[in-house]
Amino acid sequence: MNQQAPAQTPVRPASAAFTAACFSPTYASARARFLLAADRAGARVDVLTNTAASAPDGGTLTSDVAVLGPPDASGALLVFSATHGPEGFVGSAAQIALLNSLAGRAEELAVRVVLVHAINPWGFAHISRTTEHNVDLNRNFIDWSSVRPANPQYAELHPLLCPPEW
Repeated sequence: MNQQAPAQTPVRPASAAFTAACFSPTYASARARFLLAADRAGARVDVLTNTAASAPDGGTLTSDVAVLGPPDASGALLVFSATHGPEGFVGSAAQIALLNSLAGRAEELAVRVVLVHAINPWGFAHISRTTEHNVDLNRNFIDWSSVRPANPQYAELHPLLCPPEW
């Protein structure tokens, strides 16, 4: 029996125009592009300001939440970017591309779409995996409703992970 592999559509690289429209070199320019794309798509945007820190240039840091689709949808798609700051550039570009593709079509959505731009704005702006408090959002978490586990070696490790000066 001779079986042929299914034909595959060739993957084409993104055009220079697409790349230029979606990718940004800084947190501030990525945020501006995200907000513009959200506006064009007709999204409601909520702005959550980080009042504990600022961008390297002293600017404001925010997590912006764009919401599209029916409020009573039975399902939702949640997409967030910049858990680790350096990942924010690609995540932001993906969110901008999605918003651009939904411009003028948001009413066709069967699900609620929630895009959280820069869940770690300090890390994005400062190109750091951590927050302004040196917390890695994927690694440092505690269930505060239960008793903390014993970790006697952490006291020795802490100064190496979080030095007073880098």
